Amino acid sequence: MRSKVFSLFFILCSYFTTEAQIVLQGKILDSTTGKGLNKAEVYNKISGQIVSTGSSGLYELEVDSAAVYPLVVFAFGYEVQEREVYIDGTETFDFLLEEISTELS
Repeated sequence: MRSKVFSLFFILCSYFTTEAQIVLQGKILDSTTGKGLNKAEVYNKISGQIVSTGSSGLYELEVDSAAVYPLVVFAFGYEVQEREVYIDGTETFDFLLEEISTELS
């Protein structure tokens, strides 16, 4: 019995450690200052997943498989940005967002 439990434990551990994680990570930055944007969001149009940044602008988005993913990046007071990004491992991709102009014409 003990060997069966150990074998099952070993198989499960092997499965989870060999399962490749596919991750897109990076920063969302103000295009003028270069500072990270707090509470900016990255939306994966395929899965519907949304991740938010912390105070430094860092984000991390996990996906199921290698592919080109259409992403929408947005933050309050900034222009929305749409990009297609190829993800096949651990990729780093930074986004620069421009502030929305408040000038009246």
